[in-house]
Amino acid sequence: MVIALFSMYFMMSCFFGSALYFTKYNMGNEDQYVMVSNLLSAFQVITMFATPFIMKKVSKRNIFMVGMIIATLGFLLAGFSTDYVVICASSVIKGIGFGCGAATMFGCLQEAITYGEWYNGYGTAGMGNAASSFCMKVGSGIGTAALGWILDAGGFDAALETQSASALNAISLSFVWVPIITTVICVICMIFFNLDKVYDTVLKDLAAGKHREK
Repeated sequence: MVIALFSMYFMMSCFFGSALYFTKYNMGNEDQYVMVSNLLSAFQVITMFATPFIMKKVSKRNIFMVGMIIATLGFLLAGFSTDYVVICASSVIKGIGFGCGAATMFGCLQEAITYGEWYNGYGTAGMGNAASSFCMKVGSGIGTAALGWILDAGGFDAALETQSASALNAISLSFVWVPIITTVICVICMIFFNLDKVYDTVLKDLAAGKHREK
């Protein structure tokens, strides 16, 4: 979960930081940023409201994993076009994926903390919350720094109205391909996050005051 959360915050800083640049230089119209951004946010919020009903039938882990797969598909769609309609469609898809992730990632972390208490015999809530704070601050900070490094390596110059091909590729890398790497990492993490198999037992044992038998 630490790796997944770190990847999420890293991705959000790099992706959201590059979105305006992508619409302004790659798409050629920075006014389109508003719709591209708002569509993602709107569908993320809608999905977050819907996920509690889905969680009655599907585990948090599976919703998170499927959400990251959906987000990956949205990024892939944006990776092969700068057409306004296509990018808006990709924002809708990414918004749905982000909504699934945002609604469940902290729930998955809490399940990991609860499992740790059952497994080790003592509470680890403080460590879990510290890990969450670490991921938020360090992941966001490094993600923002990575955006700067990528743009600098591509020769991006904010003073220019038209960017070089290498600069446009750097923006695309930050907007599409780096986020794809991080969402795939999240999917891999969730494949190994298999608490579904034992979590009911964990809750029953803790309710009865018992821990893992060593």
